[in-house]
Amino acid sequence: SCELHLRTSCPQPLQPVAQVCAQGPVETRFFGRGHSFNVTGLLPYATYDLRVVSFNNMGSASSNWVTVTTLKEAPQYKQVFQIHSNLTAVFLDWTGSFDLNGPLRDYRLTESGHLLYSGFHSALHIPRTSDKTFAFQVTCTTDSGSVSSPIIRYNSVTGVGPVHPTEGGKTGLTGVLYPFHTELWFIVLMSFLGLFLLALLTGLVLRKTLSRTTCSQERPPLVPLQKRSPSYSASDSYLLAVDYFVGSHEKFAC
Repeated sequence: SCELHLRTSCPQPLQPVAQVCAQGPVETRFFGRGHSFNVTGLLPYATYDLRVVSFNNMGSASSNWVTVTTLKEAPQYKQVFQIHSNLTAVFLDWTGSFDLNGPLRDYRLTESGHLLYSGFHSALHIPRTSDKTFAFQVTCTTDSGSVSSPIIRYNSVTGVGPVHPTEGGKTGLTGVLYPFHTELWFIVLMSFLGLFLLALLTGLVLRKTLSRTTCSQERPPLVPLQKRSPSYSASDSYLLAVDYFVGSHEKFAC
């Protein structure tokens, strides 16, 4: 009997932007006595490793791994399309939104028919200058063709608008809404309201201060006390002179 083993290989076919590659687990796709088998369910433009293991009563033997690459096909659009915003920018990420199925030529992002970006990267942020409604569309182009997402309408205040489903019922978008108190319009409104209340309060305080009458009372000046010199009568002067004379006479007598 035989077994056919299959695993995804590394590296995968080249793309303009390097991709993370991890070798896949070994899968057994066939077991039996046949000598041929058609392997199905493989992805386009992908690389796989295959080997055959044979068993008998004496044991088993395996062949070397053989690497094969599947053919290219036209790209396909998938469902996931992420968009969200903050106070200053709108972020878009279409990573995983497309199955390339071939070498990528470019992604093209348009807004209301105007080209915003053309290149190999699958994420972008654009400045948020106003609370307008955007109409985004991404087109993926490869060597085998191109495919576009539906037009996605997004408003940074109200979020994602109604989206018409594409073929197969896929809307192509998942939106992330943010609380209204983090939006730019709410912050600007609260700032103006705060300034208005501050100006009103300042005006009331100034008006009350200016209307208050200050009653100033003048205090009469203090009159300094005049120093009085002692006055003596004529009799007092005579007694002082006599005392002085008597005292002097006694001094000389001694």
